[in-house]
Amino acid sequence: MRESRLDCPLTGARRFVALALLSLLTLVGCGRADVQDKTTLHIYAASSLTEAFAEMERDFESLHRQTDVALTFSGSQILRLQIEQGAGADIFASADPTHLQALVDAGLVGETRICAHNELALIVPPANPAGIESFADLGRASRLVLGTANVPVGSYARQTIARAAERHGAKFKQNVLSSVVSEESNVRLVRAKVELGEADAAIVYRTDAISS
Repeated sequence: MRESRLDCPLTGARRFVALALLSLLTLVGCGRADVQDKTTLHIYAASSLTEAFAEMERDFESLHRQTDVALTFSGSQILRLQIEQGAGADIFASADPTHLQALVDAGLVGETRICAHNELALIVPPANPAGIESFADLGRASRLVLGTANVPVGSYARQTIARAAERHGAKFKQNVLSSVVSEESNVRLVRAKVELGEADAAIVYRTDAISS
């Protein structure tokens, strides 16, 4: 799988269009203990954080023997819904500040902070059947995969495509979006379509491209 940096301009306060803001959200009621007096820390995290948080889990537990870290990964919008419905999360790492703010407004969270930044990458299969060498070539794809519009990576991708139309012409957005053949509920499913050869291109986070 090959990747290409997105070449869309980033300006001012709207720079998050091509940056996934991974914000750490500490929820009310942190650190519940089980009957063996071992504390379980329940962490809900965006799918794009799977590898990074799994590594941190091992390191943390090796230093804190009385703490068991329980990780749950899914799309940020799904995790938000689970928390709204009463899921017992202690920490929520979201890929979209919108979902964080909704939980803040509902009084379901405590402290919030930005803990990392990411960026989007355009990926294609190793054989690159559509001949895509840069983001400007994305209109050549006949099978493009994106996240759904309510998934952070899908929202960021659509904002970036719209921004790119300012550089590549008014028809760029229409041509690109007309080639979408699948919309997935999280970034790992988007990446999998390219890995399985079911897409000419997809837009994911750079960390997901690197870990493939």
